[in-house]
Amino acid sequence: MTPCKTVLFLLLSLLYLNGCGDGQQGEFQGYIEGEYVYLSSSQAGRLETLSTGRGAAVEAGSVLFELEAEYERQALHQAEQ
Repeated sequence: MTPCKTVLFLLLSLLYLNGCGDGQQGEFQGYIEGEYVYLSSSQAGRLETLSTGRGAAVEAGSVLFELEAEYERQALHQAEQ
């Protein structure tokens, strides 16, 4: 076998063996599609607490934010009087 053929054989063998992996490296090629949901309150008010962050996955029915309720407390107190 000539030296050129030997080098070519070794190179092809290395390329062949390089493809023999388990494929569990955690790297993938392609595109990710997502559904964007924009949330807002039906009433204006000052934000008191924010229970989630940008891009976080949330469960259905969970509290995402709370608005200041002072006006509602005053209206309830006035109605009770």
